[in-house]
Amino acid sequence: MWTIVIIFDRIGPPKPVYNSAFQAEPTLDEALPKAAPFFVLLWGGWGAMFFVYPGIAPFSLLRPKDCQGILYTAMYIQAFIGASMFPLKKWGKLDQLWEGPSTTTLLPLSKIGLQDIKLSKKLYYLFLVLFVPYLMIALSFINAMHYPAGFIGRALYMKKPPVYILTCIYYTSGCLMMNVAWNAVYANMTGDKGHNDDARKLIMTILGVGLLVTLVFSKLISEGYLRAFRAAKIAVESGLPWPTAKMGPISAFFYWIGRGFSGGFRVFLDMFATDVRKKLLV
Repeated sequence: MWTIVIIFDRIGPPKPVYNSAFQAEPTLDEALPKAAPFFVLLWGGWGAMFFVYPGIAPFSLLRPKDCQGILYTAMYIQAFIGASMFPLKKWGKLDQLWEGPSTTTLLPLSKIGLQDIKLSKKLYYLFLVLFVPYLMIALSFINAMHYPAGFIGRALYMKKPPVYILTCIYYTSGCLMMNVAWNAVYANMTGDKGHNDDARKLIMTILGVGLLVTLVFSKLISEGYLRAFRAAKIAVESGLPWPTAKMGPISAFFYWIGRGFSGGFRVFLDMFATDVRKKLLV
C-alpha cells in the first residue's frame, strides 16, 4: 500500500492547487493538522475492514461453501465504488478543497482540522451516515459470533441472507467512506508537484507507513483473536468451561483483546519463521 501511495503521488494526475490563508502552498505545520482527521478515517476504516472481513464475516458466521458468493459480490462492489469516484469528483466536487458551514457544496476548508469538517454539515453527516452502519454492523457480527443463541446471534448465525446483505452493506459503506477520505487527503493536504516537496514527501510517508502498519497489525490481531476463539470453542465441546463465562462484559472484552495481541504475535512469529525457512531452503 505504501508503494502504491508513493507511485500515485509521483506519477499520478496533478493535484489540486492548495490555497492557504497566506495564498501559498501548504507548509508542514499547515498540512499535518489537516491530515489528522483523514489519517484516522483511513487507518481506522481499513483496520476495521481487515479485522472483520472476511475472517469474522462471513467465514465465522456461515459455512465456507456459503461464503463464496459474498466474496465475489465484495469484489464487484469494490470495483463499482472505485469507478464511482470519477462522477463523485466531477459532480460532487470531492477533488476540491472542503469548506463550511454555509455552503451547499464541498468547497475549500477555511480553517485547520476537524472543526471545519463538523461545520460542513453536508460532509459531516455523510461521514456519520457511512460510519454508523460500519461500526454497528461490525459489532453485530462479533456479537453473533460470540453469542449465537442471543438475540443478534439468532438473527445472523448460520443465516445466509442477513449475513450476505449486512456484509455487503458493511463493505460498501467502508469502501465508500475510505475513498471519500482518500480524496480528502489529496484535496486538502497536498500542493502542486514541485512545491514544498519535502513536506509533501513526509506527509505521504506518514500516511503510507501508518496505513501499512495498521493493515498488518489488524490482520495479525484478527488472526490471533480468531485462533483463540476457535480453540475456546473446541475446548467447550470437550467439556471445559468457556474462558469468559464468569467475567463481565468489560473484562471479557479486554480478555479477547489480550488473546488477539498474544495470538497475533505468535502468528507473526510463525509467518516469519516460515518465510526464513523457505529462503534458507531455496
